[in-house]
Amino acid sequence: MDRIIDRLKKLLALAERGERGEADNARRMLEAELRRHGLTLDDIRSERKSTRVLKYCSNEELQLIIQIILNYSGSASEAFKEARYNTRKREIYIELSDMEYVDISNMCDFFKAQYRKERKRFLHDMIMAFVQKHSLYDSTPQERPDNDREFDWDKLMRILALSSTMEDVTFRKQISK
Repeated sequence: MDRIIDRLKKLLALAERGERGEADNARRMLEAELRRHGLTLDDIRSERKSTRVLKYCSNEELQLIIQIILNYSGSASEAFKEARYNTRKREIYIELSDMEYVDISNMCDFFKAQYRKERKRFLHDMIMAFVQKHSLYDSTPQERPDNDREFDWDKLMRILALSSTMEDVTFRKQISK
């Protein structure tokens, strides 16, 4: 039953905070599921708080979840002040109502996925910027085909901006005896 309630709470959160068509669709689905399970909105809107567990995989994710909680409830909230975490188990323990938990869980899922996507792009751009900064190109002359492929100017600007922040160093071949 807890899984059903969690799903219904997610639908309710989407119905209340989603975009137009998304919110309408979530509202219809919520109403159908409530009828199917013989529940009411009051059943899923309980303000009773209980200890919730938010899991994380890395220190970066821990920092991201902390920032999400700060954004959602603020540093002055009792929930934030009394939150604890276990580094060995990689878990955060926090007192939240059902709706707060659903909202924060959804935010965590969204921002973790976005962070992973942007981190992957950033690491690729960083390698390209490093190659650019230190001129680590193929030493074999290549004939370049003159094709009309599209060029990603945003990517070029990101790479040039990154390379401009890197240290200017030069490799000097060592003379050996």
